[in-house]
Amino acid sequence: MNRFKLAVAQSGSRYRLHAVVRVCIRHGDGIRTILDKMDSAHKQLFKPRDYDEEEFQLMMLNHSLGGGRIAHLQRKAHGLPSISATKRRLKAQPILPSPGYPTNKELTHNLGIAFPDSLSSLEEEPVTIFADEIKVEERLRWDSKENKIIGICREHGHTVSLDFVSIAEADAVLAALTDVMVPEEQRVHLSSEATVIAARILSPDSTRNIGRPFVVSDGDSRRRQALARLTMSEELPTTSPIFGRLSTLPLMNLRCGLDDLTGDFDAKHNFKRYRNSLLRKKGVTVRGAVITAAILKHHLSSLPKLTERRIDALLYPNDKQDVPLAFSLLTAIAPDATPTYVVTRRILQLLGKLYSHLLEPYTNVELSLQHQLEHLSAAAHITLALYEENKGNFIPNVFFCTAKVQVGNPNGEFWIILLGTDPLEECFGDIRTMVGNDTNADTLQVSSRLNTALLCSTLLAIHPEWKCTPRRLTLPSIVETPAGEVSQKYDHISPRSWKGDVHVQNVVLQTCWMNGRRNAEEELRSWCDILAPFGGGKVVLLDGLHVGEREEDAEEVEEPSHHPESADGGTHGAVNQEVTDLDLEPDLEDMVNTELVSEDSPAKYDCLDSP
Repeated sequence: MNRFKLAVAQSGSRYRLHAVVRVCIRHGDGIRTILDKMDSAHKQLFKPRDYDEEEFQLMMLNHSLGGGRIAHLQRKAHGLPSISATKRRLKAQPILPSPGYPTNKELTHNLGIAFPDSLSSLEEEPVTIFADEIKVEERLRWDSKENKIIGICREHGHTVSLDFVSIAEADAVLAALTDVMVPEEQRVHLSSEATVIAARILSPDSTRNIGRPFVVSDGDSRRRQALARLTMSEELPTTSPIFGRLSTLPLMNLRCGLDDLTGDFDAKHNFKRYRNSLLRKKGVTVRGAVITAAILKHHLSSLPKLTERRIDALLYPNDKQDVPLAFSLLTAIAPDATPTYVVTRRILQLLGKLYSHLLEPYTNVELSLQHQLEHLSAAAHITLALYEENKGNFIPNVFFCTAKVQVGNPNGEFWIILLGTDPLEECFGDIRTMVGNDTNADTLQVSSRLNTALLCSTLLAIHPEWKCTPRRLTLPSIVETPAGEVSQKYDHISPRSWKGDVHVQNVVLQTCWMNGRRNAEEELRSWCDILAPFGGGKVVLLDGLHVGEREEDAEEVEEPSHHPESADGGTHGAVNQEVTDLDLEPDLEDMVNTELVSEDSPAKYDCLDSP
């Protein structure tokens, strides 16, 4: 036994003693034979070829994300299986790219790869479909599998043949690209972006809720307009099973697409846009008051937890894609502020409450689904009250999705944090890593590597201890440290780390909506009320004019019929004017009205003349 302990202690991972022992036990060898085999392995005279599934998975990740050199290094240093054996064990079939608009053949083929198991098991599970764009190299490629020319924008790709039968088709594509006689808006272009569409099962199982790409198409993105047209084309039919749950929500817009389809925008992207709007040169305008980066810096300087260096980092305008930075700035604004100017204080306090309602549902892992919906309802009502040029939001879609889960799976759970494009963002990062020095892949490289990236995502979901979440996609918990920075207690928020109750059977949408509305009313009440529409407790007619208000002019003022006499025999506030006979003459219109009354009702008002 001492010899066995010594052999284990002196050996490294490259000798794979666990595999040596596993092989010997399978063969029924005794302890002496096991020790001899271990000595031979230590002298590199015996190399066991018995690999478990975890070692194949680790080798696939090393080869896919690190390349051949890293894979060879891992094989030599840790005795992992060869690249060829790993590829035979774990296969990644590439999906078909779409030279133009996706066809039924391409969709069927790619969905079969994305969901290799039968789709019948997904009938009771909600699925979200999302899209994103990745920058690609502007160059033409030949897809040998489908014999297609890849790399033309899908908007104008139909004007030329993309089937590569002979060199004539390639010449025709080149001529279409360089034809200056065709107007620019009708000319064929090289694709600068590839649109990738993926599906995601809204399941707590990390191996099932990964993004599964099934469409890769060339061309520039018009996704927001297209999404609005697809998901806001008609009113929710009264025959829909979710109509009764949503029709009772005041001010809820019930527009949707066919089959109750609704659209959504990634919450993290919205957080970044909120920060970018605050940091632009023009700032943001709320109720006529402009909030600029300089005003924000003055406000943040009054908070004792933030240092000047931290404030400069939060307000750095060039880093527009950093989610934690955007989150930190919005969180810093959320507490009650005490700036110098009263108007600015009220605006920042209201913005802080709005941002708090938007951040809490996605970052506070203690919240239940009911409280998440209440926060989003409050945010929707505050946004409506302050609406000027807002670009739309993702709040109503969460209520639609909750209603759909309640109908389809009454006993199920629903995580709103899964409504986003994070899986595609991570896939895009993996693709750029796989391509190597040529960081921007072309369209053919994207399609050929997407399924390998999907395989890597699956393996990392099986082994979360191996995963390192991209820093710029990390949305930490809303808890702050004493130094004013966001806590990293929950480095990556997921269904596994969420503690609140998210069972849909415990949620009544109308109650959540009305509770959020009441919360918004209470927060807006400090901002304004019926007699003080501009806030600040300034009551109309008592506290003077607000900016933009005016007094009634002479044409709007109703002249009094008589003037009360003053103590000195004059009149109050009246100018003595000479009264002429012309002023005392009745108007023609008055005479006509008198005649009409006397003709229509000769006896009706006789009682008025009787004593």
